[in-house]
Amino acid sequence: MTGALPVGNQPSPFAQLIGMEMGPAQPGFAEIYLTLREELMNFSNVGHGAVAMALMDTCCGIALGADADGNRVRKVVTVSFTTGFLAPMLEGRLTTTAKVVGGGRRTKTCSSEVRDAAGALLATGSGVFQYVKG
Repeated sequence: MTGALPVGNQPSPFAQLIGMEMGPAQPGFAEIYLTLREELMNFSNVGHGAVAMALMDTCCGIALGADADGNRVRKVVTVSFTTGFLAPMLEGRLTTTAKVVGGGRRTKTCSSEVRDAAGALLATGSGVFQYVKG
């Protein structure tokens, strides 16, 4: 996903579509929120796995592109992303955090997790991202 946080710190159109809310961001760390609703559930009536993946990918993009004031100053694209689904997303507000864990000048790695309102770990992910011009 390219640059999740456009100028003005408004969520991307996709993030708005599924209801992401931006939390704190700084270089190397970000947090976002989403309240599950019926449209985001799968046929088993649990949060669709793609929602968790989108949350973690977006959160990593924000952590990689944010400056000290939480503004997006760099754009990134996802090269690869691995996701582990640990427990079902049943209801309520989800919190997603991301932390940059390494890399070089152009390519970075980031880890992320999704938790429910009680703090239970629902999904984890890690990805490789590349900075792009523009």
